Amino acid sequence: MPSLSFRKCWKPKILSGEKRQTIRVKGKRVYKPGDTLHLFTGMRTKSCERLGRARCIGVADIRYEGPERWRFLGQTGKPTFALAWCRRGRLLDLQRLRDLAVTDGFDGIASLERWFAKCPPGTALSVISWRSLVDEKGDPA
Repeated sequence: MPSLSFRKCWKPKILSGEKRQTIRVKGKRVYKPGDTLHLFTGMRTKSCERLGRARCIGVADIRYEGPERWRFLGQTGKPTFALAWCRRGRLLDLQRLRDLAVTDGFDGIASLERWFAKCPPGTALSVISWRSLVDEKGDPA
């Protein structure tokens, strides 16, 4: 039973379907497409609340390379400060990074950067995606 616990601030976005993925530090637990994910807030606390179940539709490996990387983007050649995220050994461009942030429920790249600022460079992460929450019978919530 793969379970994912979220901070309460994510609850409205998960329940509305706006947040349909999560970025997690890779650990012992391996998530795979087809898994039934059990989503909670406050797991292992008195205030634990079940948000629902969802079918995992994809897992992608990415790596956080740290916030202190400058890249030259666009035709102006001016340095643009951006998070350095890698997927399959290649840096994500700003549009893909923005898409990753918004799909994960962040307002944009800056809020994603603040959330992951404590991760050391080179941190291996998994992007776990699902379609929508389902109730106990398997019907859309």
